[in-house]
Amino acid sequence: MSDATDERLAALRRRVVEPVVRSLLQPEELGALSVHWGVDGEAGDVWVRIDAAGERHEQQVARPWGSDQADPPDPPDSDPSGGPGREASPTEAEVAAQLAHYLEDWVCETSFAWGQQRRARYELGED
Repeated sequence: MSDATDERLAALRRRVVEPVVRSLLQPEELGALSVHWGVDGEAGDVWVRIDAAGERHEQQVARPWGSDQADPPDPPDSDPSGGPGREASPTEAEVAAQLAHYLEDWVCETSFAWGQQRRARYELGED
């Protein structure tokens, strides 16, 4: 399941993933972008897939809902405590910072931006 069919993933893509990716890649470099549930689209971990200038990168991001269950609770920032007995869910800002860190490292190792020190400068989106 991906952001094309899951509203929670679509919201995460709009508010968090797209601003980070747009800050690091030129429009002509970005071929495709999707946010999807873990391996084979099963609910659980959240992955970002980027196709850019003929290269693919897949990056797991922090579970913004703090759960491995198939039907995660409300979207990020709605219940930051994560509920009783669970770790607090990361905020959207924390998910964005983690993704930015990994993508900065990846971009400088690609054939299209080899050695470039691109830094993510973004503002989180709103619905």
